[in-house]
Amino acid sequence: MLMQAKHLPLPYFHVDASLRILDRSAHAELRFPGASKLAQIADEGSLEKMGRFLRPGSTVRLELNFLCGTERRPELFELHQQWEEETGTAHLLLCPLQDRLQRMQDTMERLRREKRQPEGGGPAGSRPLSPVSPPVPPKAHADQREAISALETIEDLVGIIRSDLTEAGKGAYAVLLLEQSALAKGLLKRL
Repeated sequence: MLMQAKHLPLPYFHVDASLRILDRSAHAELRFPGASKLAQIADEGSLEKMGRFLRPGSTVRLELNFLCGTERRPELFELHQQWEEETGTAHLLLCPLQDRLQRMQDTMERLRREKRQPEGGGPAGSRPLSPVSPPVPPKAHADQREAISALETIEDLVGIIRSDLTEAGKGAYAVLLLEQSALAKGLLKRL
C-alpha cells in the first residue's frame, strides 16, 4: 500500500476481486476492527447492491451502510472504487454521509420544537395566534379530508418502496418522508 493511503483520515481498503481485504488504512482498522472481507462489515441491506456494483472495471460511486465499531452500528458511506486492471484489485475509499443525514435530522427536530413552542414563544416581532378560530366553511373540511387522504396514499407508496430505499442506502429518507407526512396529517386534523 502507498504510505499516504495508510494515513488517510477516511476508511480506505485495498481489496481483491472477491472483496477480501488485502490492506487498510489505520482509520479503516479503527472503524471496522478485525474484518477480513468487506461483506463482514456491510449492512445486510447493502450486500446485494455491493455484489451488483462493486466489481472489477466498475467506477460507480455507491451509497452503502457499513457496520462500525465493535457494537456494529450502521452508518451510511459513499464508496468510491478504483480498480487496477493488471492486478484485479481495487482501492476503496469510504466517505461518511451520516453527518449530512444527522444535520438534516437535527434541523427537522429543531423545526418540530419551534412548532411546539407555547403561545408567545415565537420569533421576535411575531404575534401570537388568536385562541378563537373563525368558523371553517364546509368546502374546507372536504379539502382537508382530501389532503389527508393524499398524504395517506403517499405514506402507502413510501411503504412499498421503503425496502428499496433502505437497500440503496437511503432508508433514512423514507423515515423522514413518513415523519413529515404524519406531521402534515396532524396539522390538517387540528385545522
